Amino acid sequence: MLEVKNLRVRFKDAAPDRFAVDGASFSVGDGEIVGLVGESGSGKTVTAMAISGLLPRRKSEYTGEILLDGVELLHGDRNLMRQMQGDTIGVIFQEPMSAFNPIMPMGRQVEESLRVHHPEMSPAARRSAALTAMAEAELDEPEIVYEKYPHELSGGMLQRAMIAAAVIHSPKLLLADEPTTALDVTIQGQILDLIKKINRTKGTSVLFISHNMRIIRHLSERVLVMHRGKIVEEGSVEKIFLHPQEAYTQKLINSIPARDRHLTGLKEKLKGEKS
Repeated sequence: MLEVKNLRVRFKDAAPDRFAVDGASFSVGDGEIVGLVGESGSGKTVTAMAISGLLPRRKSEYTGEILLDGVELLHGDRNLMRQMQGDTIGVIFQEPMSAFNPIMPMGRQVEESLRVHHPEMSPAARRSAALTAMAEAELDEPEIVYEKYPHELSGGMLQRAMIAAAVIHSPKLLLADEPTTALDVTIQGQILDLIKKINRTKGTSVLFISHNMRIIRHLSERVLVMHRGKIVEEGSVEKIFLHPQEAYTQKLINSIPARDRHLTGLKEKLKGEKS
């Protein structure tokens, strides 16, 4: 469904030989959850920006291909990209507090893509769709949240509102860029379960970006490991975590707290004994 072919991105104020993304190639299938993992600065977010059409074109140079159902996005017409943003492609940003307009009620922001892509919809229809999306994102009392402003909501509520805004159109592809970084562990688990639910019930493909290998292991079916702008390893969750081929991948796995690694090993041992 999504194909990224030899993507290279360089920002014009960087050194001529310094690429934020350097020849990345990968794919995401229909209904698949793929984890893109790497340390900060490895090129994960820039890759997502290129896919979603959010790269600043005047400040960056890029080559390669990005195909969504065969439609070329990287060098495509801006009007075409505008039609897909918020409709075919949904994005969950890392910092919900900075992603929302602080002086606009939450409901109007959740339904914003409806005003862009369906101007014929009445205000009542948009409100109804927004309330439904907020309820599906498991926001309590969506009618009340609809009228509130961002500063009146907790971090977890803001992230759920952003998910509602991202999936209100039931996009084919959801780009989730570190959506749990600023949340506590309990809320992290709830957000991950919600993304899984959206994937399962709506058939939405997910490219989930994180530096946290524990989260990637919990959520993803397949893993892409990114280092210095390159995809250095990819494979199923089992292959990456049990048989990593790259020293960099092993270092990322070693960054998981020792208790989590012990529990993972214990579960694998018990699984083997049962079989």
